Amino acid sequence: AVQHAPGELRLEERPVPEPGPGDILVRVRAAGICGSDLHFSKYAVYGAGAILGHEIAGEVAALGEGVEHPRPGQIGVVYAGIPCGGCPECRGGLPHYCQGARSLGTGGPFGGLGEYLLTPADNFLVAPEGSDPALLTWSEPLANGIRCLDHPEVREARSALVFGGGPIGLSCLFAARQAGVERAWLVEGRPRRRQAAGALGAERVLDPSGDDVEAAVRDAFPHGPDLIVEAVGLPETIHSSFRLARPGGSVLLMGVCIGKIEVLPVSWMLKELTIRSSLGCARGEQRQALAWVVAGAPDAGPLVTRRVGLDEVPGAMKGLEGGADEIKVVVEHDGR
Repeated sequence: AVQHAPGELRLEERPVPEPGPGDILVRVRAAGICGSDLHFSKYAVYGAGAILGHEIAGEVAALGEGVEHPRPGQIGVVYAGIPCGGCPECRGGLPHYCQGARSLGTGGPFGGLGEYLLTPADNFLVAPEGSDPALLTWSEPLANGIRCLDHPEVREARSALVFGGGPIGLSCLFAARQAGVERAWLVEGRPRRRQAAGALGAERVLDPSGDDVEAAVRDAFPHGPDLIVEAVGLPETIHSSFRLARPGGSVLLMGVCIGKIEVLPVSWMLKELTIRSSLGCARGEQRQALAWVVAGAPDAGPLVTRRVGLDEVPGAMKGLEGGADEIKVVVEHDGR
């Protein structure tokens, strides 16, 4: 499924690429549709010719020169980031911030919405034989949650409020519970996502269309939650996060807000808030997330709410943009 214009993806035939030294050829088995994919496609962020999809599971089809592992036929997930290895960030142990990095599914000829892709062999994380590729794709959003919460103040938090029950919000909820957060609430309107939040450890799930969210939170947490994760990306939920966080608390910004908002920084200062943002994940974080998914914690089965073929991608994207009651839509390639 190739980007041709804003909001326009077309199915095309392309030759199967040959892996070079250090690379492997992966036959994609499944690819999750991320909220960022909707944005990338709607605005043709990466221009014509790009293949989207960075939540990728597949099997090793061929090895390039010098590659001994993984073995052909093994199944696993593909870490999408490809750092250059030579810049100051890479040499300083921060490849996630590499300014010259390439990334599968975010520009270029390879992504999960194509049947084959090339990737460095080290970026293929092997899963047990017989694993369901669609469920393995959940490791990428879950790794985002692990990264978001990997901070000292989070490890000390005992209460949390998450705005948004999409894959990122649910991943942050689960990661917070794994990190020792005892009381976690979540705000979400869509029924499937609300149900999933309860299964993943939310003490209470508030519906913004019927509940007075701020009043309910203040009643349950008189000083405010220790930690608030904003995973919606809307000005109103960002402002609510700042208002509801306790003095000395933390606000983690995970939702992608592309519009400008007015803020009063002194209100943060008066509460001595810690404000952090997070983007993507590192390879080690996706490896940890994959181990969790393979172990069934969380159970990714109920989180994959729809499976579609490649020809159904444009319609599935339009449905998600329109607020379809889905958690994760996964594209499964034909002929498997």
